[in-house]
Amino acid sequence: MEPDHPPVKARKYLTLTQIAKQLGISPRTVVRYRSEYAPYLNPYAPPGGGRGLRPEAVEILRTIHTLKSHRAHWTEVKRELDARFGVGEAPAARAGTRSFQRSLEAIRDSNLLLTSELRLLFRDVNRRLEALEDTVKQLQALLPLPQRLAEERSRRELAISHARRLIEEQQRQIQQLKGEIPRTEPLFPETAEAELEEQEP
Repeated sequence: MEPDHPPVKARKYLTLTQIAKQLGISPRTVVRYRSEYAPYLNPYAPPGGGRGLRPEAVEILRTIHTLKSHRAHWTEVKRELDARFGVGEAPAARAGTRSFQRSLEAIRDSNLLLTSELRLLFRDVNRRLEALEDTVKQLQALLPLPQRLAEERSRRELAISHARRLIEEQQRQIQQLKGEIPRTEPLFPETAEAELEEQEP
């Protein structure tokens, strides 16, 4: 009985020598890259720890060799491989990883924007609080005003009362002086009598 589906072809693996020829480098260099960056190349190795690699690994090795040719540090190479290929992932999973990385970057950008907006909001709140404190201080300075007005009115009333007492005292003194002035005879009695005669009918 024939199977319902055709048999799955075995995956093709390239030897390190074949990979070295494609990249134009020595097999020893491929072995060194294979050892130094194993987490990125292990998913393409055959089961059981074989020395070959699937063709998809050639692009990773090419990236490693290009960066190393420009004297990139191991951490720089690792950062680039993480960004482009991910760690320990098969090619089918890279798209999901990159999408996840883009989502993380979007979240980070949103957080930065939110942080900036919060800082602006806090500054505005602080300015409003300072303005409110100034207003409160001004109101506190105006609160004693009715008391000052009452004191000023009281002082005016006292001054008016004192002035009235002085006027009354002066009037009494004037009346007293009038009572003390003696009545005197006319200096010219004849003239006075003539005036009286003229007034009689």
